[in-house]
Amino acid sequence: MENKLAQLAVVDRFIHVRILGLSKWLEPARKQEICAWPSLVVFRRELVLNRMSTLEVRGLVKTTTNYCLPKDEVVCSEAASLLMPEVLVELERMDSANE
Repeated sequence: MENKLAQLAVVDRFIHVRILGLSKWLEPARKQEICAWPSLVVFRRELVLNRMSTLEVRGLVKTTTNYCLPKDEVVCSEAASLLMPEVLVELERMDSANE
């Protein structure tokens, strides 16, 4: 039981870091862009949107109908730094696709 709880915590952290970081990297970040991000697309859209709502309740992001915006600049910037290698890989992949 404890192992499953630990796994849940890891999944939540994984999703939370990406939402927080992408809200900063893609500012203004469309919810659709976040849900379609390669490392998040493996999760149900409803789960990612639910985690956005959780982060909004915690005062870390602000959501609108279409956007997820950074509210706590320090936390979102820290998450963006953690996400930098993943973002750079994705930008390189997108650049290669456009050539």
